[in-house]
Amino acid sequence: MELEILNLIQTIHTPFLDKLMVFITSLGNRGMAWISGYKVDRKEKEKWQS
Repeated sequence: MELEILNLIQTIHTPFLDKLMVFITSLGNRGMAWISGYKVDRKEKEKWQS
């Protein structure tokens, strides 16, 4: 089942999705995904503590 899903994902190629994935990957390379996740986590903790 997992291999079928991976094969399906590999067949989905469009110019828009290719650019979108390059953008998402660049966010991870710059650490933006970690930084934004940290900020969301801090806000949630502050909300529960007050």
